[in-house]
Amino acid sequence: DANIPGSHADAIRASGEVSLWVSLAAGAIVSLLAFSLSMAFRRKFRGEGVAFYLVMLALMTPGFLVGLGTQLFWSWLGNEPTLWKTALGANVVWGIPFGFLVMLAVWNRYDERVEEAARDLGADQKRTFREVTLPLVWTGILGCFLFGFTLTWNDYDRSILLVSGAEVLTLPLTIGGLTFTGAIRPDLYALGTATTLVSLFAIVLLLVVA
Repeated sequence: DANIPGSHADAIRASGEVSLWVSLAAGAIVSLLAFSLSMAFRRKFRGEGVAFYLVMLALMTPGFLVGLGTQLFWSWLGNEPTLWKTALGANVVWGIPFGFLVMLAVWNRYDERVEEAARDLGADQKRTFREVTLPLVWTGILGCFLFGFTLTWNDYDRSILLVSGAEVLTLPLTIGGLTFTGAIRPDLYALGTATTLVSLFAIVLLLVVA
């Protein structure tokens, strides 16, 4: 902060807080939706292949095109882009395929006989899910959260088209704006490194907890 002008330092602090909350929200939503979607794929059903590729569609689409398509869609509806609606939604859509693949890997090595044993011992479906299924797959759910968090925390190309100028921007957008509108300073590179360290810290924390 000592080398950054006061107005810029305030903007960076505010954008850092916004990025943190948006990333936490995206991580929570991605983990919930990815887990729910993966539950449907535990059994074979008609149209399974089509449904799988629909979930994977965002992963196969460049991030900038996801942002552009979302921006055009909301413009067509006559709605202004906002951080907590359009930008958050685009990052959730981008993160779901990653979390979905994590959960598919978890279910592939999951032994369903433990659920059968719980039901044989008198547990109903809700209790089996709460006391048997969730404790066995919670690390996968944490992995989904981590993908949603880190992808949103570091995002620039999807969010750049999906926020309004009147809002407090996310940290990557603020750093990008300072870089493009002024002289390139070493402290901005240091700030960019700090944002990467946050992602690494989240990964290490997940490994320790898991």
